[in-house]
Amino acid sequence: MLREEKMQHHRGRSQKPGKRIPESHLATSPNQVWTWDITWLGGPVKGLYYRLYLILDLFSRKVVGWEVWETEEAKHAETLVKKQSSMKKNPRIATRVAFR
Repeated sequence: MLREEKMQHHRGRSQKPGKRIPESHLATSPNQVWTWDITWLGGPVKGLYYRLYLILDLFSRKVVGWEVWETEEAKHAETLVKKQSSMKKNPRIATRVAFR
């Protein structure tokens, strides 16, 4: 229908879709590949921010774990990863999880 109306083309100010890099990790079931991110959350006072450390399961897209800290430091990420890895000790879960 868009093609018939000659509307199937790039329009507006948005950028054209770029080439995507092939995925380096492929998850075929839960708890094979976790991905993580740090997001800044606005605080109650202007200029005050908290950092949300979040781990997601790449296959199911479920939140595996999260913590909020006042600072952005590697030790916080390390603590979260270690805590979640130890909590997920289950015979059905793969022993080695790849982080992306």
